[in-house]
Amino acid sequence: MNEPIAPEVALAEAYNSVLVIDDDPQIQSLLRFAMEQDGHPCLTTDSAETALTWLAYRTFGVVIVDLSLPGLGGLEFLAELSKLEIDTIPIVITASTDVDSVIQATRLGAINYLNKPIKLELLRRVVDLGLEMGRNRRSERAFRQLQQERAALFDASPDAILIVDAQEICVHANASSERLFSCTRNAIIGKRLGSNLGDPVAIALRKLVKLACESSMQRPQRLLPIGDETIVSVIAAPIGSESASNRRVVLILREITQEIRSQQRIQSTRDFYQSALDALTSEIAILDSTGTIIAVNAAWRDFGSEHQLSLPNHGIGSNYLTACMGTAEGREIAAGIRAVASGNQSVFIRQYPCPRPHRVDWFMIRVTRFGDTGEPFIVVAHQDVTDRVEVEQEMRVRDTHKQAILNTAVDAIITICDRGIIESYNRACQTIFGYSSDEVIGQNVSLLMDDPYRQEHDEYLRHYLKTGEKRVIGFRREVRGRRKDGSVLPLELAVSEVWLAGQRKFVGILRDISELKRVEGIRTRLLRELLTAQEDERRRVARELHDGIGQSLVSLKFGLQAISQAKTIQEIIDRASRLSQLAAEGLEEVRRMAQGLRPSVLDDLGLSAAIERLLGNFTKVHGIRSEFVAPDDAPMARLPVEVETTVYRIVQEALSNIAKHANARSVDVVLETSSRLVRAVIVDDGIGFVGTQSPQASGGLGLSGMRERAALLGGTVIVESIPEHGTTIVVEIPLSRER
Repeated sequence: MNEPIAPEVALAEAYNSVLVIDDDPQIQSLLRFAMEQDGHPCLTTDSAETALTWLAYRTFGVVIVDLSLPGLGGLEFLAELSKLEIDTIPIVITASTDVDSVIQATRLGAINYLNKPIKLELLRRVVDLGLEMGRNRRSERAFRQLQQERAALFDASPDAILIVDAQEICVHANASSERLFSCTRNAIIGKRLGSNLGDPVAIALRKLVKLACESSMQRPQRLLPIGDETIVSVIAAPIGSESASNRRVVLILREITQEIRSQQRIQSTRDFYQSALDALTSEIAILDSTGTIIAVNAAWRDFGSEHQLSLPNHGIGSNYLTACMGTAEGREIAAGIRAVASGNQSVFIRQYPCPRPHRVDWFMIRVTRFGDTGEPFIVVAHQDVTDRVEVEQEMRVRDTHKQAILNTAVDAIITICDRGIIESYNRACQTIFGYSSDEVIGQNVSLLMDDPYRQEHDEYLRHYLKTGEKRVIGFRREVRGRRKDGSVLPLELAVSEVWLAGQRKFVGILRDISELKRVEGIRTRLLRELLTAQEDERRRVARELHDGIGQSLVSLKFGLQAISQAKTIQEIIDRASRLSQLAAEGLEEVRRMAQGLRPSVLDDLGLSAAIERLLGNFTKVHGIRSEFVAPDDAPMARLPVEVETTVYRIVQEALSNIAKHANARSVDVVLETSSRLVRAVIVDDGIGFVGTQSPQASGGLGLSGMRERAALLGGTVIVESIPEHGTTIVVEIPLSRER
């Protein structure tokens, strides 16, 4: 048995091949030789079953089958072959003369039959006829299939399609034409084109047909109304190359009512947006993603005309980014536009100057993007902000002046709104509270308050805004503030209410009264100590009067009585001499007491002479060398009494401390005066002391007392001491009226 040929055989060769089914090997060989000699590939088999298997996957142009076969007979094979619906043409060969079998074979599709023995020349003619019949069948079937496909496409088209001859008679119409013209195809086919339409539409369609017939190269097109609401686009295309009198024309009518309405809506929307853009005062340009200008508004066009900018079509079609590249500022703007276009930035805003011959105009550019899908569009809006910038510059100058005035103010000045939020805060505030302006502006003013004012402030402000009842506004009061470091300080507060640009503001002026409180405390303590010292002094004077002068007076009294009892002149003289010496001692005691209370030399000769005598007595009493240095080029002018007294007492207290605690060998006192202050410097070479462990005189006020005395007159006492190297005390008292 022969093997089947390879399935890669070309289709054309397959349709030219022959299949032989015969149980006689000699006939198989004879027929195969004859077919291959004629150029027909040939396959042979003795089994109809095998042949059917091959026919299931192979193509043959002709099959030659013997009616008498073992197993499946020739007629049964033909019956099975007809079921396969293939184009293989069967030819029957038989050694029988049974006419019924031949007729039945013919009915089953056999085109001829040949009796054995077979004449090869006749077989060749019959095979060629069979192959030709197969080709014709395939062509007819392909044509029918093409016709069916064309008919299906013709009817499946959503567009109405009419085929019209040169006499304007409709010869074909598809299903969509029924929907378009609201009638059956029978009402269209065979009728003159447009007979079921109004005259204007029919005339227009016929003109299109005529134009298409006159030139096979033209495809005339136009829009036509069908009925009251339907609009169609009509294209006329000639069919074939016949003369104009025989040419047919295909009319394609596409309903574009919705498309036209959509375009109208789009145009209406465009007109609306253009009107909206034109109503804006900013100069606006719409860019595509490449930076090309695709639309501008009226303000943009007017700006170009006003400034005589040579922009063809107002810049539409030109690239905005390219125009920006001429300056560094323009390049920065171009970079901002690209950032918005790429989606890396949602908005770009920049204010820039535009120099003019006699002034500088200012513009604000704002760039945004729209279009979430597809290609984005960029909106570039320019706004002339010259007036605003000039006002802002003027306001900044005013604010600078105002802030300069506020910053030169000694008192702290704070401005808050009606919600208690700090809006301005001068330099004195920073000094008092320790916060910078950036730390407090925008914060509630209660940040600077101590309890209970912190909790009460917002409620008081709400109460005042609601009722108008004033508790603080217009009055001075003492409050407590809280510094940044948490420390509390006393403040004097005055609040006023003002209206600025229709808004209510509150201005608070605060004065740090810590120093005033400290001085008041010093005054109170000094007064208390002064009263104590006065009582101590009275007790000392009373004691000295009783123990010293009192005893002297008693002695004088008894001495005078004794004189009256004297018996001799010499006795009287001796007793009178002793009484005179006793009176002198009493007088010296009185003079010493008066010197301790207030030296008369201070009132008579002034501060310099009083200190010089004080040092002389200091050396006599304590044996410590002392030296007084004062300007000697001119007599020292008299100072205010309180200044002289204060400096004298401080020097006196310092000398007392040196005598009791310093173990010094020498003391120098320097006195200087100027128009502004008086300065006294006391220097000793004693043992000194460490840090704040200063000595304090018994019964005196010590260094703290010295400082407090000086502070009462606005002065200072500075002490510098080095162990084993002595101590220096510098006293300065101002002479100006401000102390």
